[in-house]
Amino acid sequence: MPLTIKNLAFHDKRVPLTNQRDLGFGKVWCIAQTRIADTAVLDLSRLPDEITYNDLQPRMLCSVCDHRGADVCTAWHVPG
Repeated sequence: MPLTIKNLAFHDKRVPLTNQRDLGFGKVWCIAQTRIADTAVLDLSRLPDEITYNDLQPRMLCSVCDHRGADVCTAWHVPG
């Protein structure tokens, strides 16, 4: 069974990137669903405001393990 970190705050809601940008955060943290060691911080400033976290999750492709799909959450730990 793969190890996953469920983003409980956004799991069942369609949250647009506008909410994140209004709080001053422009980056998301992606965690591969197969291994927790495979993480990345992505800058989403080029994407439109209507994109939601649910739209991003199935599009993520891990460059280490080649697994498609990831848990996506706001990168609170990264400034900017």
